[in-house]
Amino acid sequence: MRVATTTEGNTIQPWCSVTDGETFDGWYDPKGIKITTDKSERKHVESIGDKHTLSIKNVDPAADGGIYQCRGNLNQDSLTVNIGCKYMSNTSL
Repeated sequence: MRVATTTEGNTIQPWCSVTDGETFDGWYDPKGIKITTDKSERKHVESIGDKHTLSIKNVDPAADGGIYQCRGNLNQDSLTVNIGCKYMSNTSL
């Protein structure tokens, strides 16, 4: 299983490829919901040839962390997305 790590608020763009005549089915989020190809959405999939990129803009630890799956009609690959939180230190006491 692959792991992608980013920080809250960034964009992450992991990709997968489907080869050997297999058909790309889609990227699925941690709840098993297929991610859209609509580029106006914060989470979307872009495909060029056999390369399929999952784009998550402005990542949010509560909403976006977890295991995503790239699925073909025969096989699947998993990717764990780890998101670190930004924080502000309070130096005035």
